[in-house]
Amino acid sequence: MWDKRNYNMRTPIPITKPLLKPVGIIHPLLNDPALEALYIPNGYEGVDKLIDLSGNGRHGSLAGPLWRGGALSFDGDDYIDCGNFADLVTPNTPLSVFTYFKVGGKGSIETLISKRGYSGGNVGWKIEQTNETKLKFTIYGNGTANDVIPNHVLGINEIVSVCGVYNGTGNRSGMSMYIDGVFLLSGTAQVIDAPTTISANVFLGRDSAKAMRYLIGDIYMVAIFSRELNASEVLTLHKIARGLTK
Repeated sequence: MWDKRNYNMRTPIPITKPLLKPVGIIHPLLNDPALEALYIPNGYEGVDKLIDLSGNGRHGSLAGPLWRGGALSFDGDDYIDCGNFADLVTPNTPLSVFTYFKVGGKGSIETLISKRGYSGGNVGWKIEQTNETKLKFTIYGNGTANDVIPNHVLGINEIVSVCGVYNGTGNRSGMSMYIDGVFLLSGTAQVIDAPTTISANVFLGRDSAKAMRYLIGDIYMVAIFSRELNASEVLTLHKIARGLTK
């Protein structure tokens, strides 16, 4: 029986159900001190929240997504509110955001994960699917969007991992994107203005600033780190996630 207490020495949350497919789950990267949140729906079907397996207690409040096939399924008007993550204030903080999901919609902008607030201009960060069915990692300064968009077009029903990585240096060149564990693109040199505040919560499946850009698709795994992951670590996360759908 899998139990996060086997590898995570921080204060555990009570877990009464094991993961259904524990292959590849027990790994030192999932005990990293910089792991801010870890969401793996597989094995928790029917629970009234999305359990944070990092031990940090950032459980997500469900607003409509359905449990299906080891994932949480979003049909275009659902989302999950995971709380504030007040310590992840870009562009001053390194950040790595990983998501493993199934593409369900095409032709519109859809949000995977977002901490985008609005205080005199957009602030925060997000990963979304563009209306061209590409993936985009964005960090906002005071109203300015700093984007990284690899030229990789997704297919309907494709199951894919995406990771946005930022080194916290205050420059767009410190942003990188990986798809299926492979590095694809870094940002061009451009100073990122420091925001005054980011009050928005982290949302899965919807833009966090406004009720818009809802996801159509299934989310199998989300991991958020307050540090810059390297290429090997991103590939490891992809392999862990891929084990959930085999």
